[in-house]
Amino acid sequence: MFTHKKKALVVDDEPDGRKVLVLLLKRQGYECEEAKNAFEAMSWFEHNHADLITTDIHQGWCMEEDGKWIPRPTGIELLEYLSKKSAEKPPIMIVVSGNLTYSPTYSERA
Repeated sequence: MFTHKKKALVVDDEPDGRKVLVLLLKRQGYECEEAKNAFEAMSWFEHNHADLITTDIHQGWCMEEDGKWIPRPTGIELLEYLSKKSAEKPPIMIVVSGNLTYSPTYSERA
C-alpha cells in the first residue's frame, strides 16, 4: 500500500538553524525542503505543497538590483500568504524566533 511521505519546508536565513530543524524533522519521518527566506518559500509554494512549515519570524534584509536594502517578508507575512493561497488545506505552520519579546501584533495576526 502506498503511504504519503510527510513533507516539511524549513524557512530560516541562518544555515545552522535550518540544518538542525531538517535533522530533527527527518528523524520524525519528514521529507524536508529548505528555503533561505520567505521569498524563496513563496516561490517554492507556487508548484509544491508541504504538510508542515517552520519559519523564523525575522528573515533579515536583502539587497535589490539598485543597491537598496529592503526587508524580506517576515514569518508572519509568510503565514498570511500561505493561509490565503492554501485556504482549502493550509499547512501546519510553526513560527519561531530566538530573540523575540512578546508582541501582541504577532500573536493577533497568527
